Formats: sequence, structure tokens, C-alpha cells
Amino acid sequence: MTESSKNKDGITVISNQKYDTPLYVNGEISDEPERFLGEKPYELSRYEFSIVYKNKAPSKLWFQIVCGALTGFVFSIAGKILHSLILKAKPKVELWEILTIIVCLIAAVLVKKIKTKEEVEAEQIEGLIDQHFILNPKRRIHIPGKGGSNNEN
Repeated sequence: MTESSKNKDGITVISNQKYDTPLYVNGEISDEPERFLGEKPYELSRYEFSIVYKNKAPSKLWFQIVCGALTGFVFSIAGKILHSLILKAKPKVELWEILTIIVCLIAAVLVKKIKTKEEVEAEQIEGLIDQHFILNPKRRIHIPGKGGSNNEN
């Protein structure tokens, strides 16, 4: 059942063969069996692209910093009010404290909404990467069974 022929360029073409031992190929495999032999060296996995996602733009860091400061300040004011209520005194919140909370909220919204050109490009690239993995499912790599055979029965 082995078919071996040479095409017009003098390249040997082999088809309809099954192997029970590892197959070493000198040269290029350009048809279906390449997905069973392994992944092409330039194909990156989702894990490797996750490193790209982790290196987000500095606006994400600034958003987290502003939100952390806002949360800490709100807890500070809540503690001040709770302390006043425990002492059965009238809670006193000053104007600058309320203005600080409002400024922090505005800063957080601005940092989240305003994006640099690099951030917009990074989001577009991330979208293309996600589309790639949706359209091109993970390759199946053939691993021999317990009997050591490469045949799939």
C-alpha cells in the first residue's frame, strides 16, 4: 500500500504509509502528517501569549493605585465616623475629606477611560491573538500508545 513517487521538482512524495517506529525526515513535511509530528517552532501557545497580557500599560497600575488610595481613605473616614458613634458624639466629616473622595473617583474614572495610543494598539493585538486561538484550535500531537506503536487503531 506504499506509494512513493517523485514530482516534477525531483522531490520524493510518500503517501499511505504507517510507521511503528519513529520516523526521521530530512527536509520539509508539507502535508497533513506535520500536525502529528509536532508543532511548528514559530507557533506560540496561549501560555506564551499570556506573558504579553501581563505586561499591561501603566494606566492599569495607576488605576489600581488610585483605587487603593480611595479605598483606604474611605475606610479611614468610616473608622472616624464609627469612633464618633461609639463615643456617642456627633460624627464630624470635613469638607476636604468629601472633596478628596470625589477627586479620587474622578481620577479613577479618567485613568480608566483615557488610553494612550500604545494601549489601544495593545488591546487590538490582544483581540487578534484571541481570534487566532478561536479560529485555530490547538494542534493534536500524536503520542505513541502503551505498546510503542505509532499506528492509531
